[in-house]
Amino acid sequence: MKTVDTLPKTTFSGRRFTRKQLSEVQETVQIFSNLSRSELAFTVCEHLDWKTPKGSLKIKSCLTLLEALEAHGLISLPAKEGPRTRARRTPTFVEQPETSPIEESLSSIAPITLRLVKSPEDRERWKAYLENYHYLGFRRPFGAHLGYFIVSEAQRRELGCFVFTASAAWTLAPRDKWIGWDSKHRKKLLQLILSNDRFLIFPWVKAPHLASHALSLATRRIGDDWVESYGYRPVLIETFVEPSRFSGACYRAANWRRLGQTQGRGLNDPRHEYPETKKDIYVYPLQADWKESLTQGHSKNELKKRYRNDVKLAHKRDVGDSFINLWGNVVEILHQVAAEYDAKWRIRKRVIDSLMLMLLIFRLVSSKNSQSYGATIDDLWDSCDRLKLSLPQKCSIAPSSFCNARKKLDESIFQSANQRILETYADERSHYKWNGHRLFAVDGSKINLPRKLIASGYQTPNSEAHYPQGLVSCLYEIRSRLPIDFDLVAHANERACAVKHMEALGKDDVVVYDRGYFSYLMLHRHYQTGIHAVFRLQRNSFKVIQEFFESEDDERDVVILPSENGKSKLLLETPDLEILPLKMRLLKYHFADTTYCLGTTLVDLPYRYPLQDFMDVYHSRWGIEELFKSSKHVIEFEDFHAKSERGVKQEVFAQFVLITMNRLFANRADQSLNENDSLSGLAKCPDQNRRGSATSKLQTNFKNCIHVVARSLEELLLLEQNMRSAVQRAFDAVAGQYQRLRPNRSYPRQSFRPDPRWRPSKEKKRQNQNLPSNQPA
Repeated sequence: MKTVDTLPKTTFSGRRFTRKQLSEVQETVQIFSNLSRSELAFTVCEHLDWKTPKGSLKIKSCLTLLEALEAHGLISLPAKEGPRTRARRTPTFVEQPETSPIEESLSSIAPITLRLVKSPEDRERWKAYLENYHYLGFRRPFGAHLGYFIVSEAQRRELGCFVFTASAAWTLAPRDKWIGWDSKHRKKLLQLILSNDRFLIFPWVKAPHLASHALSLATRRIGDDWVESYGYRPVLIETFVEPSRFSGACYRAANWRRLGQTQGRGLNDPRHEYPETKKDIYVYPLQADWKESLTQGHSKNELKKRYRNDVKLAHKRDVGDSFINLWGNVVEILHQVAAEYDAKWRIRKRVIDSLMLMLLIFRLVSSKNSQSYGATIDDLWDSCDRLKLSLPQKCSIAPSSFCNARKKLDESIFQSANQRILETYADERSHYKWNGHRLFAVDGSKINLPRKLIASGYQTPNSEAHYPQGLVSCLYEIRSRLPIDFDLVAHANERACAVKHMEALGKDDVVVYDRGYFSYLMLHRHYQTGIHAVFRLQRNSFKVIQEFFESEDDERDVVILPSENGKSKLLLETPDLEILPLKMRLLKYHFADTTYCLGTTLVDLPYRYPLQDFMDVYHSRWGIEELFKSSKHVIEFEDFHAKSERGVKQEVFAQFVLITMNRLFANRADQSLNENDSLSGLAKCPDQNRRGSATSKLQTNFKNCIHVVARSLEELLLLEQNMRSAVQRAFDAVAGQYQRLRPNRSYPRQSFRPDPRWRPSKEKKRQNQNLPSNQPA
């Protein structure tokens, strides 16, 4: 038995192998000598990961490799099975087709469509048409191929059919010269050329221009269908026309290019012993960059990348008419709100109006603090000029004019816009309910503010701090991840903010709170309004809660009633409060070495849900907190341009409106990504919030979404005539970046993000320690 070192070449079936790989093939054949040739080919393909772009094993190519190695004396294959003498079956019609003449104009039988041959019935009829009415008859296509019917939708009749195969001519001098191919490129990239092997218009159909119209339809469609079926996009189509029978006028009318004629011999007749009819060669490029695609990037890795991109581009998702209409309503709302606030402050019809201010503030919060007002204004003007949007004046406005106009615009314009956007999104939000309840959570976060806001009542956290702090409190919907109500306040009372947020809620809504929110007054307010609550409880809040912590029970119904001392304090704060015993259901569980105790007002049937449901609900708010931390980091939440309270609130509230608009795109993309996505191979997860779910869920990269919407803002909000294309383009960019939703963390969280908070120097600390204390004794 010879060794692989004796081989003159290592390229077989269009693939170049290493001698080590061929040695492994030789060893595999020796070890599994009892396998048949086909079984050996399966084994070798799996070992070498030899697959088509679609992912199926290249069995036929591997059989060719094995036979070549046997011919070189490297391996010994089992004997071939005897030939199966099977008579060729002539395709026949199950039911005879309608052959009544169609002699009409193209417009009278339009619209013309192409129907892909898929079902066994269609395939049998398609073969019978070609066998009976094409002058060459039907010949079983070798390898990858697609068939089409040409259909008149008006008459509901089939008018003709096509056959496209991946069996392009191995060598064709006029074609190879026109492309600029050498032998190496041709061997690697020949599969990118399709052959139009059969084209038939039925003999009883006489409709002028039908053939060229059908060819145009086919060239527009074949690329996407080929990617869907075989995992890569073809670049060129070729066909051969026998000039003694056909003039090729329909190909020329469909913009196909004639390159010349064949030599009149087949591939296996190099000596011209069996002359054939010379045929005209026609080609049609399917891509604008066809020449680069056929002459560059022929390495294995480059081809894999090309095929992967072909599949990705072929699976572009349609944003849908419902979302287009929704975004149209969002644009209309912003214009309406801006017009209403114009009437409040814009006495003179100056250049700057409320809508322009909103756009500029959106741009400000999407940029770094290092970017000046002038640069932000110029960016807006350049963007509008690029989109050919009309502007109130040719030159950009002065930064001082922008500063002065901001002082007149009430920050509540963003709260009003956000509320109305949520109202128009109400139908979609109904799909995010939990057991029939709308599900919300409250998140409070202290942020550093400009030094000048001390004059507006904002306090520094301690005597050493330089910057004052404010409390940003937000009520958000957990499953849709939308900010519902938000505010920036000078005090640090998160419970007071939570009570104010309840004005935006309705009866039977559920609010999930983290530690620190529970109190008798909060519980009383929830019972008073009919809004349900889920609190995470602390051990020392009430005696009955402490007893439950120390018990072995995982569930208990208790009555919450403050002590006599507690009653006195409550009546001092709220004299009109009617103190009553309030029922609460306590739930306890252990997770990741931590004991969690939840308390809820969902006590009685039919609201007595199982413990697992409450676990899922509570931990789902973690994802929201991480989401808002991420968005705050991307948008630079504390990177304020303004130095006044109104300006700071404008920027904070504008950021929440931006998050709302981004969530509209992200929610639609998440929905599309999980609708039986053939690209991801993942089915829709039935429970989006169940931890440890067996089904992985795809989730949009929200950071990418923020950047996409920010750079497309003027196009999305002002370009009304081309809104559909602008929204679809942004949606494609948002849906294109995603990751699997990780249901659980398997390791302790450790953040490596630098702390952005200001800290005094050592010298400053020493100075502060020497100063007399201003705090009362």
